[in-house]
Formats: sequence, C-alpha cells, structure tokens
Amino acid sequence: MAFDFVSYIGQQVEQQQPKLLASQPKVERKQFVLHLLALQVAELISAQKKNANEVYAQIQNQDVEPLASRTISHIQSEEKAEYYFAPIQSELQSANHDIAQIFLQELQHLDQSASLGQDGISELIDGQHHWLRVHANGWFWDSIGQPEHKRAEDIEAEQAVDSQQVMKEFSQMISQNVQHDAHQADNDHTHQHAHQSHTHQNIVLAPTAEASKLYLFLNPLIALAIIIFIYKVLF
Repeated sequence: MAFDFVSYIGQQVEQQQPKLLASQPKVERKQFVLHLLALQVAELISAQKKNANEVYAQIQNQDVEPLASRTISHIQSEEKAEYYFAPIQSELQSANHDIAQIFLQELQHLDQSASLGQDGISELIDGQHHWLRVHANGWFWDSIGQPEHKRAEDIEAEQAVDSQQVMKEFSQMISQNVQHDAHQADNDHTHQHAHQSHTHQNIVLAPTAEASKLYLFLNPLIALAIIIFIYKVLF
C-alpha cells in the first residue's frame, strides 16, 4: 500500500504557503486544502487511466496548468463541490494553482530521490485512492461519481439529514391541511348561518362542518401512521 502522500502534501502546503487561505480559521483552512488536493489526486488518477505517459511528462516538466485547470472545471461543474468551496470563491483559483504546483513539485522530488520512474509514480498516485477514503468527506465521492466509497459516518449523517428533512416537510404538509380544514369548517359554518338568516326557512344542510371536524380528528392519526411507516423504511 502506498504511504499517505495526501497528508504529506497537506503538511508541505502549510509549511511552504503559510498565508494560503489565511482568511479562514485553521481547521476550515486545512479542510479546504485537503479537499482541493483530493480533487487533484482524483484528476491525476483519472488522467493516468487515459494516458499515463502524459501525466508523467507533466510531472517531469512541472506543467501545472492542465491539472489546475481540470480541477477548477470540475468544481465549477459539480454543484456539491461548488457549494463546498463557496466560502473561498475569491481565493479558489490561486489556492488551487499553488496546491497543484506543490503537489507536482513533491512528486518530481520523490521520483528523483527514490528513482521511482513512471511505473512507481503511477502506483503511488493510484495508491492515494485508499487515503482519500480515509480523509475525504461524502460530498467529494458524490462529485466524482463514486458514492460507494463514502465513510460510514458520512452515510449515517446524510441519512439523518434526509430523514429530518422528510419529517419536516411532512409536518408542514399536515399542518397546512389541518389549517385548511379548519378554515373550510369556519367558512361552511358562516355560509350556513347566512343562508338560514336570508331564507328564514328550516332547511337541512349537508353536514360539511361536522365532516371537516371529523377530518380534523383523523388527520393526526393518519399522520402518525405515515410517520411510523417512514421510520420503518428509513431505519
């Protein structure tokens, strides 16, 4: 298994570019750097599958632009990635470029010092997929089309949010229905009273108000049954 080159590059970014994303708190800054790097690793893994020779040449020539450009294009085309990096939008281009530059520099340095060659560099880059599964948040895997690699805690957190949203929307729907029924009952009662006053006749009206009251009683029971059903489906 390849060593954790992702964490190593993250440390190098902190040492070589201490002012990078300095406007962000330390914890958030570290996460932004890590996930920019994660996207760059994913881009290199994908590019290697198409043309490993070209990727190796870019490392040797320190050609940063292709990697930096593909990473930015990915962020701009993926809603979850774009949303995640929104707080650093004004700094995103420069930060991404600086991280890509350090990434390729360290790959070249390791290649030269350890005589890895193209095969060794390819193996190192591919091996970072394991470490991305350790470090990267759930949205990252969604954005690169590999949701099956999410961490268990990310999946549980997303399911909790989804179930909370379902319950919230369902409660709002029930509340609106109850308010509508109550309003309809009031309207029926007012209409009935006005009609009787106008005609001065004993006319038996359809028991709409009573029916609405029945719905007011049944709605909570129906809601409870559906909530129990949703809970069983989700959990």
